[in-house]
Amino acid sequence: MDKPRFFYPPLFEKYKIKGFFSTAIAPNIAPTLLLRAMYPGYEVFLPSQIHSADVLYLDALPFKKSFQGDGIITRLSKVIVGVKTADCVPILIATKDNSLVGAIHAGWRGSIKQILYKAILKILTLGYTPTDILIAIGPHIRPCCYEVGNEVLNLLKQNFPNFMDFILGLNGRIHLNLTKLNLFQALVSKVPEENIWVSNDCTFCQHDIYYSYRYHGKTRGYQLSIIFKE
Repeated sequence: MDKPRFFYPPLFEKYKIKGFFSTAIAPNIAPTLLLRAMYPGYEVFLPSQIHSADVLYLDALPFKKSFQGDGIITRLSKVIVGVKTADCVPILIATKDNSLVGAIHAGWRGSIKQILYKAILKILTLGYTPTDILIAIGPHIRPCCYEVGNEVLNLLKQNFPNFMDFILGLNGRIHLNLTKLNLFQALVSKVPEENIWVSNDCTFCQHDIYYSYRYHGKTRGYQLSIIFKE
């Protein structure tokens, strides 16, 4: 793997949003230490990810307790929020006026539990409208490489009447389209399509650039997705 780099989703450039996705980061590199070295003077708040649909609104610092969940939104300045992924879907959220930012980790469990939809609802309760919201969906495992079993399919059926929209049949196998599953949650929340950017990169196909749990196994490193207000 080459040295990790952070890249800017094009959607954020127009609004000067400070949100970035990374390429592969080695497992021996602590994300909090890396970010503090990159951004001196900033607080770093990463959730203890548990494949849930729990989203925290971080409204004050210091926040003494660690948060077990998979999403953070905040209106605090100089606080980096982010998530680690290695096939799961990293999602960065911001408002056009740059007053709120957030990061979400959406694996198959979180996606089926509608973590993105729940995060958007939480943002709307703070007085924003769907047209205020920008969403960037970073590199993750694409349906070409994401075969799933009956456990996933059954949970999908229970939660989405239109579950077949998110399934791809390949060589008699069931593949899950995490991209469409999360896009659906954004669009049903009335976030305009032009307010959403999606990476075309597949972490499994491009395992020389990204870490993939499906490809590299437990020896994998991770990708970081971060966002903050100055």
